Amino acid sequence: MFAIAVELLTGRYTAMQFNDRTEPEWPPHPARLFSAMVAAWADSDDPDPVERSALEWLGRQDPPAICCGEARRREVVTHFVPVNDPTALTRDVSRTYTLMDDARRRVHAAEQSGDERALHRVRATLAKAEAKAISDAARAGKPSGAESGNVVAGVLKVLPEHRSKQGRTYPTVVPDQTTVWFVWPGSGPSDENGRAIDAVLARVARIGHSSTLVTCWSATSVPSSTWVPSREGAEQRLRVPRAGLVDRLEQAFAAHRGGEPRTLPAGMIGYQRAHQARPRPSIPLLGGDWYILGVTGRRPPSAVQILAIARATRNALLAHGDQPPPEFVSGHQRSRMGGNHPTPPLERPHLAGVPLPSVGHPFSDGAVFGVALVLPADCSDEDRAATERALGAWSAAGFELLVPGRPGGGPIRLTLVDNGVERAVAGKPDRREGEAGQHQREQRRQHSAAGQVRREQEADHFATGWSPRGRHSSTSTISRMFEPSASLGARKPV
Repeated sequence: MFAIAVELLTGRYTAMQFNDRTEPEWPPHPARLFSAMVAAWADSDDPDPVERSALEWLGRQDPPAICCGEARRREVVTHFVPVNDPTALTRDVSRTYTLMDDARRRVHAAEQSGDERALHRVRATLAKAEAKAISDAARAGKPSGAESGNVVAGVLKVLPEHRSKQGRTYPTVVPDQTTVWFVWPGSGPSDENGRAIDAVLARVARIGHSSTLVTCWSATSVPSSTWVPSREGAEQRLRVPRAGLVDRLEQAFAAHRGGEPRTLPAGMIGYQRAHQARPRPSIPLLGGDWYILGVTGRRPPSAVQILAIARATRNALLAHGDQPPPEFVSGHQRSRMGGNHPTPPLERPHLAGVPLPSVGHPFSDGAVFGVALVLPADCSDEDRAATERALGAWSAAGFELLVPGRPGGGPIRLTLVDNGVERAVAGKPDRREGEAGQHQREQRRQHSAAGQVRREQEADHFATGWSPRGRHSSTSTISRMFEPSASLGARKPV
């Protein structure tokens, strides 16, 4: 087995699809890696023929498998960048410099061959080409005083303040795993080829767009493959190396010189996902059902009372729930000595009371618009039933919440409203329907989240209540209650 690991140093990968310039490429195509390796080899002042031989060996291997993570597509935004095409020269001298570059390559070839007569000839040709380039550049850059309006306009465009801008896009993905492995399961290079490939990989600085900085190395151990070559049932087609690709890349570069529109001369093959067990997505500890209780009244409590509200909510559930209080509701182990002796905290997950303040938007004032009772992800039916019995009894008693007031004053009496339950598992019945009777069912129906949203739609919008600065937001009460849940470490209701 032979494998190459590529680490994305910036944590992202910027490269466009070969057939859609607005879509990002993922996973990275094997031909991208191979092309980057050839570029690193050819960028040397004296390219090593041993490294070239190793690259040719790699191009003859079967297409590699790929191991990579899942990637999140970043929104494509058009960036307007200065155009580098403007020139202040009165004539095009690019052909003169092309002839000079060709003469330099012939000199290098003659030096390698050891032919003194040929070397003497090509050196004379190079001297003439360099002299002509200097002469042509001097004439092209020297003003004559009779330049046309187009020439004057072209000179002004060279200046940054007059230079036009052109829209460009940089399709990018952000993978959840910053290392990508390319694996050739049935291949193994010779010691000489292995050392040469390591030397080339050490000089590879980027893959795809120049902003995708990488570091590469030969890997000895790799994870299971994510994408494998497939001739049937392919999910996407990727560009891969093939025999003779080094020669094709050299010919392509001689034609475009790195400046003209170009196409990567690679092979194309289908890839599909490897058949393997996918890891289950992680579920937060408080990933169970959410019971949403809204705070009514003109003036909701402020964020400084969050802890007091949480304690008052727990006390109300203990007072109206089963007696003695279940461990799941109290959060403490039951006393085995009787009486009111302190008991240690419960060691397993239990019911959580989470006040929901108004946070996370420009008009946030910290006002607490509700309380969420959040069940653990692995909550048993018995514990869920105990929670719903406590809620039903509390609702029948008026759903009042007593919060300590200012020093020297009495408690603040808040009235809650049942805004429904957000089930972690769709289709699970709400057993509270059989607890509170017909009157409480009607009350919950009237004050359910769906009813609240429906009334908001009919009225178009309504003010959400008091704020310290006297501002009123047209954001719905239900939406503002749900907004902070994402920052509490638990699943946000939808």
